[in-house]
Amino acid sequence: MLKITGLVLYLIWIILLFFKLRHAVKTKQLSYKELFFGNLPWYRNSRNWILILAILLCEITLDLKTFYLLVLISGLLLILFCGLIKHFKLRNFYSVAALSLVGILLAAVSSAILYHL
Repeated sequence: MLKITGLVLYLIWIILLFFKLRHAVKTKQLSYKELFFGNLPWYRNSRNWILILAILLCEITLDLKTFYLLVLISGLLLILFCGLIKHFKLRNFYSVAALSLVGILLAAVSSAILYHL
C-alpha cells in the first residue's frame, strides 16, 4: 500500500511540475527554482512536502530495481522538460544545456545500475 502511495505522490508532483511549466510557457517567464520547488520557503510549500514524502516512501518501500527505474524515468522526464524549455525559448541555451546534462547523467547512471542489478 505504501509503495502505491509513494508512486502516486511522485506522479502528482510530476503533474504539478508540468502545470507550472505550462504556465511558464504562457507567461514567457521561467525560473528553475520556482518551476521545481515553488516561490515559498521550502517548509511552507506543499509541493516540496509532496516530493519529500514521495521520495521517502519510494526509497523505503520499493525494491532497488523499481527505485532505479523511477530514477531513470525521472532523468528522461527532465530531458523532456528541458526540450520543452528550449523549444519555447524560455531560457538561454547554456542553462538548458546544463540541466539537460544533469538529466542525461541521471538517466545514464541509473540505467547502468539497472543493467548491473
